Amino acid sequence: MADGHLARVAPDLRAFVELLPDLSCLDVRLGEVRSLLAGEPAPLGDDGDVTTEEVHIARKDGTKQRALLLRPSKATGKPLPALLHVHGGGYVAGSADRDHEVARNEALELQCAVLVPDYRLAPEHPYPAPLDDVLNAWRWLHTQGIDSTRAAIRGVSAGGGLAYATALKLREEGEIAPCLTVLLFPMLDDRTENHQHNGVYVWTHDNNVYGWNSYLAGVDRANPPPLAVPGRVDDVSGLPPVYLATGSIDLFAGENLDLARKLIDAGIALELHSWPGAYHGFSLVPCEAGRAYEQSARAAMARAFARDDNGETR
Repeated sequence: MADGHLARVAPDLRAFVELLPDLSCLDVRLGEVRSLLAGEPAPLGDDGDVTTEEVHIARKDGTKQRALLLRPSKATGKPLPALLHVHGGGYVAGSADRDHEVARNEALELQCAVLVPDYRLAPEHPYPAPLDDVLNAWRWLHTQGIDSTRAAIRGVSAGGGLAYATALKLREEGEIAPCLTVLLFPMLDDRTENHQHNGVYVWTHDNNVYGWNSYLAGVDRANPPPLAVPGRVDDVSGLPPVYLATGSIDLFAGENLDLARKLIDAGIALELHSWPGAYHGFSLVPCEAGRAYEQSARAAMARAFARDDNGETR
């Protein structure tokens, strides 16, 4: 990488640049990248702190959707708060298994149920299939005896785009809304252009073009359905509170800040973080910035779970 780009990377993240996953040439390396981002099979059962169960959720067409359901081992008998955790992968890769360790920590530290769905991936399954699967998982989660007043959605990258689109759809349909929508460097807008400084590492503009072309296959790009490209939605009124985090050299920094501005203008409660010199996916790097980022997001979820419907601490 050019020295000029490296100089913009935060010092504690520079040491990991050469270890970042190679996601280049997705058009010819999709199978390889999928294997890279698939993760090891999640360990099932009770590890003494958290129980992990593989579940299969029925779709309307009769097919089944796989997901991981995690719960604290020491249940209190009371309905648990819950989190729908949506993995990333540019709409074309990623898996529930790869996010198991993060989900396990969420279940343990927040003492909540966590559902991590495997959603269908583009280009084989373009919009609306991935979004339909996330919505299906959210609705199923509310049949599992959870405290529906304390249910949040967390999405990472493309999972953040799906989480945000889910919140928009739930608002549209008048369904149970999340108490908090956690968006971590979300992939929101197909119009994001190449940037002279951002998007050099991990998820590049070329990756982004491939991801959106795959997800939006068959969609009128001049006038896409609003939920297909949630970053194009202007009316954000009535949405639940949002936690939004991005990196200052992430390709998505601009579109993430555009969303923040819309939320602020609409009077939506927003907690916003921009991590200086952080590239896409930096939360997975074992450094101080990555740990602080996860702690910040988890603290926001803990606060949301501690509030009642009137915003008062329980």
